[in-house]
Amino acid sequence: MFELALAVKNGDRGSRDDVDLKELSETLMDGALVIVGCVVAAVVLCLVVRAFDLRWTWAFSPLPAAAFLFGFSPTLGIAAGACLVGAGALGFVRQRQDIERGGTEAQAARERPGPLGYLRGAIERRRWRRERVRGGRLALGQGPNGSVHTVPFGERQGTRAFIIGAPGSGKTVTLATHAVAYVDWGYPVISVDPKGDRDYCDQLRSAAERAGRPFYVWTPDGPAAYNPLGRGTPSEIADKALAGEVWTEPHYLRQAQRYLGLELQALRAVGEWPPTLRSISSHLNPERFDALIDRVEGELGKRLRDYLGGLSQRSRAELGGVRDRLAVLEESELGRWLEPRHDGTDIDLAAALAENAVVYFQLDADRFPLASQMVGASIVVDLVSLTGQLQGRAMPGLVIVDEFAAVAAEEISRLLSRSRSAGLSVLLATQAFADLSLARPGDSSESLRGQVLSHVDYLVAHRQSEPEAAELLGQMAGTKPAWSLAERVGTDKGPIWELKRDGTKRRTREFVRHPDEFKSLGTGRAIVIEPASPRLAERVQVWPA
Repeated sequence: MFELALAVKNGDRGSRDDVDLKELSETLMDGALVIVGCVVAAVVLCLVVRAFDLRWTWAFSPLPAAAFLFGFSPTLGIAAGACLVGAGALGFVRQRQDIERGGTEAQAARERPGPLGYLRGAIERRRWRRERVRGGRLALGQGPNGSVHTVPFGERQGTRAFIIGAPGSGKTVTLATHAVAYVDWGYPVISVDPKGDRDYCDQLRSAAERAGRPFYVWTPDGPAAYNPLGRGTPSEIADKALAGEVWTEPHYLRQAQRYLGLELQALRAVGEWPPTLRSISSHLNPERFDALIDRVEGELGKRLRDYLGGLSQRSRAELGGVRDRLAVLEESELGRWLEPRHDGTDIDLAAALAENAVVYFQLDADRFPLASQMVGASIVVDLVSLTGQLQGRAMPGLVIVDEFAAVAAEEISRLLSRSRSAGLSVLLATQAFADLSLARPGDSSESLRGQVLSHVDYLVAHRQSEPEAAELLGQMAGTKPAWSLAERVGTDKGPIWELKRDGTKRRTREFVRHPDEFKSLGTGRAIVIEPASPRLAERVQVWPA
């Protein structure tokens, strides 16, 4: 009986050992599954954070929820916390790797927003959206870390800006953002649009109506009229009439300038002032000019007769080319809307600035390529003449010239140099730098591009797929110090699995904005470069008006 009882007792102990071992194995298995699950969840969470282009610190943001969960289930709370910490650690490692690689990857890694930065940015965005202009700065949009990016605003003196962007990149939205901001601030806006954009025009009209300001639209179909030759001295008006043309020989231009200048002096002397396109074109006929001179008295009349009498038959024939150029514009569908009508629909730029009006010129270059170029050039020269009159008595306002290289490339430098002291801000826009090269086909030095870029206070660059343009923009954005890593990986006679690493690390410089960034910007995104500001060039999501 004793031996039987001992055997039963030993059997029970063995059974309990088997149960304990089974429970231990199950516990270890559960623990392993939890660990594997935490690792997988951490990796997935890290990938999700990177997919949304967020900083690795976002992985820690649910930690308060994990602490709350710990009160109900310690195991789940610990597992959730471990998952979040693991995801943050993986994200930190990946970010360090991105920064060490340099280039666009390092730039993107530095710009990923964290929770605190996003919160600060949200407060800042809310404040700036209520008031887009403050302290001489305009809120253009938000950067990748959620902060608000501002650009100079022509509040006390004029600013000059350049916007470049391929079709569909968001250039027109950026133009409208600037224009509406100036209208809302109470300043006049004059916009020259060679192609015409209905949505852009509607935005300007809505802004003017909201501010209770006059809104004028000039189109090739009327009904408003605009006399581009109605203001200025005879020499200035002669320049307007000849603007927009390419002269193969300089002496032809000088001959035309002299003839027109004297003709305009005669028109002023007999009281036919201000001149119109029709009157100027008509008196380019030497016989009609001779009849006009007969009405001019005194020294001026004698000088005009001597000039006309000394014109050779060849010079008279060469002036026919100038007459034909102006006749093309006068006889086109646009001509009737370039003559003053005196019925209250005439547009006068000086008067528009004085009454803080909004003026929109739609030139419709697709329908009238040559005529729109001549009209656009006359408008820009008229603005240059107007800035000359405003010297010393600033009148704040905004002038926008879209596709400026196609209308008045030669006059843009004068407008930029004279606008600041006149108080006018100037905003130029184009699709590509190649357009500036086409504006001066015989100039291989890219002088127009250099003149424009040397004058601007800031540049807003939307997508540019052309490699040369992207490289130039990258150079304008500048460089910054960086570490260059050179690493060699090899076995050095050891087993292949025993890799040995060595390398060098040296100080160098890299692009603040790599050229590849300009090629891949999405719609509405731009890189803003402000040369005189200590702030580095930044990628911005432009806010619509």
